[in-house]
Amino acid sequence: MDLKGKLLIATPSLIDAQFAKTVIAIVHHGDDGATGLVLNTPVDARDRPDMKAAWTNAFGKQVEYKMERLYIGGPVPCGLMLIHSDVRFSENEIVPGTYVTQDRKSLSEIILRGDVPYRCFAGYSGWTGGQLESELDRGSWYIHDNSYDAMFYNGEPTEFWKCQMGQWAGGLLKRALNL
Repeated sequence: MDLKGKLLIATPSLIDAQFAKTVIAIVHHGDDGATGLVLNTPVDARDRPDMKAAWTNAFGKQVEYKMERLYIGGPVPCGLMLIHSDVRFSENEIVPGTYVTQDRKSLSEIILRGDVPYRCFAGYSGWTGGQLESELDRGSWYIHDNSYDAMFYNGEPTEFWKCQMGQWAGGLLKRALNL
């Protein structure tokens, strides 16, 4: 099953503190492994030297560091990534109308224009081939449909996990009752 575009919702039995109560959007899934972005781990980036360094590495001095909220996409280090809604800067469509890019020029233009929704991520979540499937078999994650609204959820991060858990459980109940 191709999980690209799906959400992974951490189950209550997931014991890895780094992923407890997280919701991850899968941006790539294949035989070689999977890549995702944790959607509900924002940090106040204004006073984080590591985030300022990632910003400078991505943009140099051309773009003033102005991120108040940055998301930690996972524990694997990488340059900055944006999820956004501008098809002109699409490297990969995650769900209809939502794209991801790491291209420095695209990142700069989207952030400077500020006219489309976006979220900026540092790091990502990664699995080697078969690793995610093994975690799914152990019951670490629930798989749920994703949407544009989920990708740009603006509420409290802990509420997002609860909301997605509720939607997943409601869907399970509907399927069980043939509704």
